[in-house]
Amino acid sequence: MTLDLPQSLAELLDQAVTNSPHGISLISGEVHWTFADLDRDSEQRAHFTNAHVEIGGRVAIISENCLEMVSQFYASSKAHVTSVMINARLLPAEQLGLLARSRATVWLGDEACISALAPLAPREVTLATWAEALAESSEPREDFDKGALPAWLLYTSGTTGTAKGVPLSSTNLIAAAANAGVARHFGDQEVLGLPFPLFHIAATNLLMAHLRARPVVLIKGFEPDMVSALIAKHEITALSLAPTMIRRIVDFQQESPTDLSTLKTIYYGAAPITPSLVSEASRVLSCSFSQGYGMTEAAGNAVFLDGEAHQRGLEGDVALLSKAGVAGTLTTVRVVDDDGHEVTPGAHGEITLAGPQVFAGYELEDGVSEATFDAYGGFRTGDLGTLSANGYLQLVDRKKDIIITGGENVSSLEVESALCEHDMVKAIAVVGRPHRQWGEEIVAVVVGAADFDEGEVRAFARERLSGFKRPKVYVLVEALAVNATGKIDKRALRDLVASRAW
Repeated sequence: MTLDLPQSLAELLDQAVTNSPHGISLISGEVHWTFADLDRDSEQRAHFTNAHVEIGGRVAIISENCLEMVSQFYASSKAHVTSVMINARLLPAEQLGLLARSRATVWLGDEACISALAPLAPREVTLATWAEALAESSEPREDFDKGALPAWLLYTSGTTGTAKGVPLSSTNLIAAAANAGVARHFGDQEVLGLPFPLFHIAATNLLMAHLRARPVVLIKGFEPDMVSALIAKHEITALSLAPTMIRRIVDFQQESPTDLSTLKTIYYGAAPITPSLVSEASRVLSCSFSQGYGMTEAAGNAVFLDGEAHQRGLEGDVALLSKAGVAGTLTTVRVVDDDGHEVTPGAHGEITLAGPQVFAGYELEDGVSEATFDAYGGFRTGDLGTLSANGYLQLVDRKKDIIITGGENVSSLEVESALCEHDMVKAIAVVGRPHRQWGEEIVAVVVGAADFDEGEVRAFARERLSGFKRPKVYVLVEALAVNATGKIDKRALRDLVASRAW
């Protein structure tokens, strides 16, 4: 399939303005910006950027979701500089470390973030709030080869060590946005609700909507009552959520029903959804579901399980609901052995991704190793899985999340999928804990129902899991540790488990 795609984020915005100048581009609170409004604001921000950053330089963005943040994405592209995305929810000292590594000479963001960083910033760095980062004019910049310049630089969550800098070109980002739009059948009547933070790779969902010149409702944080109200108010048709968010909004709707009749599809990722949750959510929310599997290094989702597949799963083919899906139009997925060569269909191996949305490699610096690629040029993701003859990808686990107990490899994902089917288990994450005899023992960190009975859950586990796969310890918590995108933070949970006295 051939897609006529823009070559840069600036060109993407130009196309949207040409096609729908008076169409709504962004909604935040009571403010609505048309694509013409967004273009005007981004032009002023591009002038400011021109005045402070050389071509090929870097501008750091430290902000919660807002109109101005989106505008700067396009402004940076117009000014031919890289937007460095910094997690606004880190402590200033943590942000400072990433900012120093990024080599950004201008730091922009909301007032709270910039005020906190100001006393720590080096003298040679320019800091400005969104209100200050505007200019009426600047010296024009000649066009040049944009293909060599990263449009965005993001840092991985660092759950296994040093956060890695991931440079993504305009080609990577636009290909990811186009891939998602085709796989999700994102059409000309959609309104996208986006509660994920824009400093994360989920921001490519915004580009997906703007490729079709459609509105995005920016949502700060996630509270189910607030999100439900926004769906009704702005007639949101598509909503991007993590499975933990779906659980919360389903619970809220059962307690305090809100009119969600415009909501057609929920896009989710970070983990496969459980059959029981997708069944319950489908009934309560009366919408379809679309899963996406991907990562920062692939500029977002690259494998998709669409609404039709979910429906087939609900109608009896339950095994489909545990699949990650099939490769997007612009992506090639392989499962390879340790030497990087493709395994036979159905065999276990490491998942690799190739295509225009996949990055070329990490930003190399102390503590960061080079990215690895398979014999066919695909990025080795570190995820283990199988690929069926008809193209369905099945995740087995992250390499780092495989628990080795008594010489046996246990998939934490398999244990989680089995136990979360019990009504007393509201949420679960399974991790390994060092054990003198077995090497590791399996620990289940559980958010339990009010009537949680560990004995009953252990009996449930005996019916579904071999002895070596069953958790030896259950730890009850009020909520699972998650990162900014709602993905379960297993490093934090391992630390929690390790810190407890047994």
